[in-house]
Amino acid sequence: MKRPAKIPAKRGISPAQLHAGLYRAMTSRDPRYDGEFFVGVKTTGIYCRPICPAKPKRENVEFFRTRSQAERAGFRACRRCRPETAPGSSAWLGKSALVGRALEILRGLEADAVNEREFGLRFGVSARHLRRLFVEELGHTPKRLALENRLQLAHQLLGEDSRPITEIAFAAGFKSIRRFNGAFRARFKKTPRQTRKEKPMASDSVQSALKTPIGTLYLVASEKGLRGIHWKKQDVVLGASPLLNQAARELAEYFRGERQRFEVPLDIVGTPFQRQVWRELARIPYGETRSYRDIAARIKNERACRAVGTANGRNPLSIVLPCHRVIAAGGGLGGYAGGLDIKTQLLELEKAHHTKKHRNARESSTR
Repeated sequence: MKRPAKIPAKRGISPAQLHAGLYRAMTSRDPRYDGEFFVGVKTTGIYCRPICPAKPKRENVEFFRTRSQAERAGFRACRRCRPETAPGSSAWLGKSALVGRALEILRGLEADAVNEREFGLRFGVSARHLRRLFVEELGHTPKRLALENRLQLAHQLLGEDSRPITEIAFAAGFKSIRRFNGAFRARFKKTPRQTRKEKPMASDSVQSALKTPIGTLYLVASEKGLRGIHWKKQDVVLGASPLLNQAARELAEYFRGERQRFEVPLDIVGTPFQRQVWRELARIPYGETRSYRDIAARIKNERACRAVGTANGRNPLSIVLPCHRVIAAGGGLGGYAGGLDIKTQLLELEKAHHTKKHRNARESSTR
């Protein structure tokens, strides 16, 4: 069988000179040459990348342009430097794509919900391999990167959101206040309280109180949109704005059974996962309910039922983003920030108006 051609010498350069130059490049282990050529070691029958730690003698090596040439010449891939992952290979090209896909999913996970073993299995790789790829590409492991994202969000919220620090921690995706405080101080060298004092609170938010059939609601709006509907008064100045007026008008229409969807602009602050869940809340039809499991399936993360429940409980825009329409899988009410009595009233109100609307529609069609 005829052996395939090795790297051809360029015009004006003899094969001996080319061989000497490639050998110098190999011994330098310069990463710029990685993927440019491969080294076959005649004494072992193995071929390597030029960055391989192995240093065979010059007379024992020959050079190939591609892996396939080396393999057709009878050489086996080195298990140490793994030529199949060299730059330009399908594995190498797929590495950045894999990290990119993983990063997109990672942004949608709660910080404490990142199990690297299960996370790696989504992409058919081990946790160890995924950690190595993340460190090579981004400088952090998946778990550390998720934590960093949550800390940065918390740091931002401390200067933009008037909620208590405990609620800020939960809104940023932390489940333990102690862990949040420790991680925040380790990252920023200051406590959350010190950071809030140093960061001027956003002054564009105003608050108004609205009396409704289920009690007083406190509406908070920024210049961009409605930011919160709360059951307790917030640490925000009282004031008026066109957005607050629009929200009050639409809520009044809702309680009279005249409105099923809200049109007031929203200025939502939360983690990517929380916003993903809250978007699904807005898609639940008026007068209907969904389970936490249903929401998890809708966001294509069936294992995240508990995280969905947590995000649901931290919804800052009650009624407008109808978290009251999410119930337990067995038919129980689940939880609600305003209390189960109010949740029951909201569900009954929607059911009554929904039934009345359909009855009127049927009567009109039979006339």
